[in-house]
This record gives sequence, structure tokens and C-alpha cells, in this order.
Amino acid sequence: MKELYHFNGDTREFVGTSLAREDPLDLGRFLIPANATDALVERIDGKAALFTGGAWSHVVDIRGETYWLPDGTEITVDTLGHVKPNNALDAKPLPTAQEIRAAIAPISPLQGILTLGEAEWGKVLAYRETATWSEKVVIDNAADWVRTSQNIAFFGHLLDYSDEQMDTLFLQAAQVNA
Repeated sequence: MKELYHFNGDTREFVGTSLAREDPLDLGRFLIPANATDALVERIDGKAALFTGGAWSHVVDIRGETYWLPDGTEITVDTLGHVKPNNALDAKPLPTAQEIRAAIAPISPLQGILTLGEAEWGKVLAYRETATWSEKVVIDNAADWVRTSQNIAFFGHLLDYSDEQMDTLFLQAAQVNA
């Protein structure tokens, strides 16, 4: 018996083996069907064997693997010969501080004021007494407090709060049912 090595007719990729049948008209000779060869194929981990030009060659085969680019783009490999770029990540990158802040839900002024408390909000009101007209408008008319807005950055500056303290204020205020 003779072993045959089968390949996909379109992609030329190795797909399996079978035993050749002897030619009934020419004993000792074996029949080789289309998309098969008797050329021995070497199997290599992480590579696919392709039969082209009468011989086997090997290409990278990481089909099914998923990786991420630094910008967060998720790539699932579905083609032979795909090589990961040097900057590929094995896990989804963590969001940047700015992306996290942009994802924080807006809060109402009442939620913010209640979370700040009397002393901290008192600092804002004390500043308001000497503020310019436009600053007074900002303090008095912020309908929704949006973490990434200039108005909120202004409040943070007035209170001498770090970005992390402002993030905490928003997260805590979101829990206030007012």
C-alpha cells in the first residue's frame, strides 16, 4: 500500500492522508486522484503545508488566533501566511485615562453638590463672589456635569482637585439618588 497526501484544490493546503488503490489494469502501479500526491509532507507546528509546483512548502498558520493593535483594534486571523506585527498585543489594551473619563456618565449639579459637601461647595460659592460674569454663568448654569467638560475642569481647578479626585467625585456622585 502507498500513502497519499491530499490538498485543497483551491488553497493547495494539506488536508489529510489516505491509502492509494492499486491500478487494476497495471498491477504494482497506484492510482493518485486529483488534489493528491505521493510526495511525503512534513508537518510543522504553527505552519500549514502547501503543495505547489510539485513540492510541499510551509507558511505561517495562526488562523483562529486573536491579537490587538495598540489602538485597540481587535484582529482575528483567518488567512494563511498572516504574520502578527511587532506591536501586536496578546490582550486588549487598557483604556487611557482620557478614555475612562469620557466614559464616566454625566451627573446632575445636585448630585455633584451633595457629594462635594457643604465645605467644598462653599469654596466654589466663595469664589463666585469675586468671579467674572462669565465664571458666574458657568457656576450657576451647568445643567449636567460632564466629566470631560471645561466647566468641570474649572471646578476642579477652583477646588485644587487632581484628575483622580475629580474622577472619584463623579463616581461617588453617580451613586447619589437625588
